[in-house]
Amino acid sequence: MSYTPNFTDPRTKRRVISAITFCKKYLREDREQSLGNRWIHHKDNFGNQRNELSRYLRDQLLICSDLRYNKDLKISKKYILNKKGLELLEDIVDITKQQHTYSVVEVANKFQQELDSGIEYNDSSDRKWHWLQNHPRQEKRRVLADTGLVHNYDIICSCPQLLHQYAQQIPEILDPTQLVKSRGQQPRALWRQGPMDLYLSNLRYYLVHRKSIRQQLAIETEVDESVIKRLINGLFQGGQISAYPNSRCYKELNADIAKIQFLQQHEFIIGLKEDIKVIWDYIKPVMYLGKKRNGTNAGISGKQKTALYRILERRVLNSVELYLKETNNRYYLEHDGWTTANEIDRNSLQEFVRNQTGFDIEFDYEMLDITKQQHTYSVVEVANEME
Repeated sequence: MSYTPNFTDPRTKRRVISAITFCKKYLREDREQSLGNRWIHHKDNFGNQRNELSRYLRDQLLICSDLRYNKDLKISKKYILNKKGLELLEDIVDITKQQHTYSVVEVANKFQQELDSGIEYNDSSDRKWHWLQNHPRQEKRRVLADTGLVHNYDIICSCPQLLHQYAQQIPEILDPTQLVKSRGQQPRALWRQGPMDLYLSNLRYYLVHRKSIRQQLAIETEVDESVIKRLINGLFQGGQISAYPNSRCYKELNADIAKIQFLQQHEFIIGLKEDIKVIWDYIKPVMYLGKKRNGTNAGISGKQKTALYRILERRVLNSVELYLKETNNRYYLEHDGWTTANEIDRNSLQEFVRNQTGFDIEFDYEMLDITKQQHTYSVVEVANEME
């Protein structure tokens, strides 16, 4: 017997609105998104996966576009939004586009309570997730400012920087199965590889001049700078400048073949890709990749590259969090950034992270605007947070 929810039950309606809100903030019908099962079935989203309503909502709202999953590598399945199911549920629960004005302070009250008792993050794919991250950037920043967190920091050029420095930290690799013999000395294992000590000119130029490079490429391709930033970060994680219809590049550039070919032939992009290949050539020997069916070594997939980057990012963030706790500084974490109540001694933090992780990172800093003002939230946005 098939299950049909009782949509007249207020509890059912609240759960449907929670699931719809989650999907509209995280998913699109034309772009895949990795989502962990624990995050999907969090109590504030779809709810317990053993519950019939939760399973029903998952069937209606989610389309699994990539079934590949690896718990050890922290690789989650990918999903896209089921637009037909979304429209059906919106009609059933009568979600309108009517607006209701809430003071940002009201939204901040819930966050303030969590801040006082200790923020609980949902841990998935080596990242810490929290409902406030779902809000648009300006709304989120105002909530943080209104709760006293006004000092905002981000790791500068996080993905390129961490992968570059990680390659420089690779230990010496010896092959004990092959011995080198020298007159008068004991046989020793063959030296295979050591830390990456090459000067990667294109990568280093990007680390210093990233903003001007993104601006120039954005002008030349007539796209937003954020698109160029995502495409370049994608190159470090196995992405390609490709005209393949399912590729991120193809979608980011709106299927414009001329723009794709321009970037493929761009001198800087070509040079940067060569440097990125060198980085991964050094990293590959220390990653367990298994074997192909023919017995040869497997290559590094894009998912494995992303997984490694997030592990490195999390290593730095854990170090930052420990520093903030030791200095008794209230904070909110978000991937490669954080916001604090008190301004940080950046030199002290940089040294602390370097001593703990080996990464020599720099931070962007911005003080958030603390002027309080009203903001209009939709009914759907507020329902999940204010109930």
